[in-house]
Amino acid sequence: MNNSEAAGASRVDIYIAHQIKNALIVQGTNQTELSNKTGISYSTLRRCLHQDRPDRRSITVADIERIAAALEVPPYVLLPATLKDAA
Repeated sequence: MNNSEAAGASRVDIYIAHQIKNALIVQGTNQTELSNKTGISYSTLRRCLHQDRPDRRSITVADIERIAAALEVPPYVLLPATLKDAA
């Protein structure tokens, strides 16, 4: 178990945050631009994407939908395989 998990962050939240951060890098954009495109405040988005912080926030289904739309990817791209298979 790593420090993030020990601190209470879920593996799913960590995975989704990682996928979103990778998509930002691939698309050459940043959290500020993503915040503007999604309407999710920068501080909320930052708490979602930094699961190692004590003020972290879980990523909601609504967040995933808005973020996927802003990144122009299907929402399932951001999910771990275990959730994709469950659908």
